[in-house]
Amino acid sequence: MEFLSMSKSIIRTFVASAGAILAMSVGLPAQTLTSLYSFSQQGGHGWLPWGGVVVGPQGQLYGTTLYGGAYTYGTVYELAPPGSQGGAWAETVLHSFGDQNGDVYPAAGLAMGPGGALYGVTGEAGSSSLPVTFGTVYQLLPPSGTSTRWPESILHQFTGGTDGEGPQCSLTVGPGRALYGTTSGSTATTNGTVFRLTPPTLAGGGWTETVLWGFSGIGQPPIPQGTLAIYGDRIYGTTKYGANGEVGAVFELAPPTVEGGSWTETTLYNFTGENGDGSTPYAGVVVDANGVLYGTTEEGGNEGCTHGCGIVFSLTPPAVSGGTWTETILHSFTGANGDGFEPYAGVILGPGGVLYGATYVGGSFQGPGCGEGCGIVYELVPPSSQGGAWTEVILHNFDGTDGSGPYSSLALANGTLYGTTRYGGTANQGTVFSLVP
Repeated sequence: MEFLSMSKSIIRTFVASAGAILAMSVGLPAQTLTSLYSFSQQGGHGWLPWGGVVVGPQGQLYGTTLYGGAYTYGTVYELAPPGSQGGAWAETVLHSFGDQNGDVYPAAGLAMGPGGALYGVTGEAGSSSLPVTFGTVYQLLPPSGTSTRWPESILHQFTGGTDGEGPQCSLTVGPGRALYGTTSGSTATTNGTVFRLTPPTLAGGGWTETVLWGFSGIGQPPIPQGTLAIYGDRIYGTTKYGANGEVGAVFELAPPTVEGGSWTETTLYNFTGENGDGSTPYAGVVVDANGVLYGTTEEGGNEGCTHGCGIVFSLTPPAVSGGTWTETILHSFTGANGDGFEPYAGVILGPGGVLYGATYVGGSFQGPGCGEGCGIVYELVPPSSQGGAWTEVILHNFDGTDGSGPYSSLALANGTLYGTTRYGGTANQGTVFSLVP
């Protein structure tokens, strides 16, 4: 599975002492990042949080770790805010994945549904009693009565056939509690699928999976990446490659015009990786109230990095139906002068059209375990007049002690940003942090 591979920019050995690690924050604004929790391999806790967090109704944070727990195959955890100001956040393992549960390795974060239900995916099934090992969609329901247990249910177990295999990205909760997601492969198309899971109409019934689209192509085929966005009756997402060997694309899925008909896929934009354009989007897109899409590409853009440092882009819908969408590069990362690069994480929308995101590497800190920088949290402020330039503000440079390698998109609640880092912290097994921009 792709999420278990370790690239050169992912594998890091964090060796540091208090005297060796210094945060270089010259010229940065006064925002203060707070490390809420550092993961470790001790005591049955999870470690390596590859997904982000979602925020619960009482300010709780929910997320997953790829490894750890009672059976070492990953966890779903809760971080509860302290009862008094300045107190410690309390971590609780809500669920430990293992062979007896039928699913292992939750590489993606969670989605929260009505009533506080949590939904997620695992990359491959692990029970020896099951005939297939292609991944699952699971549900965790909040405790009822006096119980403290979050019961898990497997909503769908992928077969590797027409229904796809290898889900690696967080789900999206749509109208009617339907779940939308992607798989990275399929024996039917070999290139992944977009699927929908519809809840049962009767209590105790099963969820129904429908494949809305299967990707195909030549050369380096398109593989759907990132969390899907829903706007009206349309679904938007990205592919890591293009149908004809391009370096990534943004697509739209439109529902059938007649009941029982097929969904229609339209490629809205093919990235080129040339002349400053981005390439290889790893995250999905977000959509604003006007239908404008925003996202990132991990490579392309400024050529100061080996394959380009990555960009933040927007796609504006055409004024006339059927017209061409317009791409605008909002920021091209440089990896220089404190700027980050490799934005695996997507962006999220804030008040006034501000965008927030993180880069996996780069930033001002250059030290043990962070030879390319430990990554940054950034803000992109829209121009004051139409056609002006967006302004990047670096909100935080990670230094390893407070985290290293933010990989997943941030969450915003009540004016506070929340996120995770894959590495760093007290045990170099990842962190959860907050930041008031």
